Amino acid sequence: DKALKKLQASRASQFAKTLLLEQDLSSSIALSTEGPAALINELINHLKQQNYQQHACCIVDDGNQLLIAAYSGSATEQHAGKTVQALTKAFTGKGGGKANFARGSIPDRKLKDSVLAAAQTLIN
Repeated sequence: DKALKKLQASRASQFAKTLLLEQDLSSSIALSTEGPAALINELINHLKQQNYQQHACCIVDDGNQLLIAAYSGSATEQHAGKTVQALTKAFTGKGGGKANFARGSIPDRKLKDSVLAAAQTLIN
């Protein structure tokens, strides 16, 4: 079980790196994808490692729910916790956090496109 989790985390890390290479990290980003729950953490970890300065909102459909994470770098005034709270409140989920990092979830996976559209509006 430990070996499987380690393999899943490694694959999630590689996938996160690939997804972020496709983004313009000089500005705020909102992205949505499908993947394991570990992917949401790996996306934020890679943003931190790259010293990302803007505001990001990541949405991962893990097959059970929509996982949301927001990260705010030092060059933005946006509050990650308020971003997650706004999204989860609007789509009957739960979540929150601090100014620079927050997480949440939304149980209805069919709302992914609507949540992404709302996230794009919030970060710009």
